[in-house]
Amino acid sequence: MPSPPETDVARIRKYCQSRVPASLRSQIRIEAAVRGSSVSIYKCRPSWQLNLTEWSKVRVAQLMWQRTQKEPGATVERRAAKEGWQG
Repeated sequence: MPSPPETDVARIRKYCQSRVPASLRSQIRIEAAVRGSSVSIYKCRPSWQLNLTEWSKVRVAQLMWQRTQKEPGATVERRAAKEGWQG
């Protein structure tokens, strides 16, 4: 499976960071993680238990890259899915 282009992953991460004001980033973050040909977007919050240091993560979207051959040269199509929904 082809992995997403690094330029696109960088744009997704920049978008995620722009969704939360700097003053609130100690309370909530939006993060992106690449796995194979997909990028998952997570809403992250700090643990509510004092003895835990890991932030909790909830996947809110998943972007999937699929290489297709429409004309000479390959293009990349982007499809978005949210919690298992495929359009």
